[in-house]
Formats: sequence, structure tokens, C-alpha cells
Amino acid sequence: MDDAERAAARRRIPELIRNLESTSPGEWRRDPKERRQRMYAVLSRHADPVLREIGRQLADGRMRPADVLRSGTYAEAVRAAAVRAAGRLDPVILAGQLEQRVR
Repeated sequence: MDDAERAAARRRIPELIRNLESTSPGEWRRDPKERRQRMYAVLSRHADPVLREIGRQLADGRMRPADVLRSGTYAEAVRAAAVRAAGRLDPVILAGQLEQRVR
């Protein structure tokens, strides 16, 4: 995959996400509460124990999302996870996966 292909995929992703919202699998994305609950559940099962702890505290209401950034340990764990995720994210593959779900 070359840079032009990746750039084209990056441009397609927002439209594909909008299209996904109109499908049955995308319905939950329209509900902010459902989106938060799903994210907290994913974090609660994360392999990283710090992210797992964050997810559990968010899910049970002991912490708000803004509180994560107030803790140096939590903020660093989220930052490191975001850097790792960004390094693994391939826009061409993501666009292809979104296209499959929209069909």
C-alpha cells in the first residue's frame, strides 16, 4: 500500500462511518450513553491492568472521563495506548472493514 492509497482511505473513513450509522449494527453509535457504556466495557476487559481499572471505575461511576486526565498514571496509560493503537492502525484496512459493514 502506498501513501496515495492510505490518503484516499483516510478521506473515505468519515463518510463510511456516517453510512454505518444508518445500519442496524451502527445504531448504538447514535446514543451517547450506549457509546460510553460500550467503551467502558471494552476498557474493563483490556489486557493492560491500568486501562482495565480505568474502565471499571468509569463503568461504575467512581470516575468521570475528565478524571482520567487528572491522574498522571491514568493519563500516561491512555496516551501510551493511543500511541500503540495509532501505530497499528492501517487506514486502508479500516476503510475496507467499514465498507464490509455498510453493505
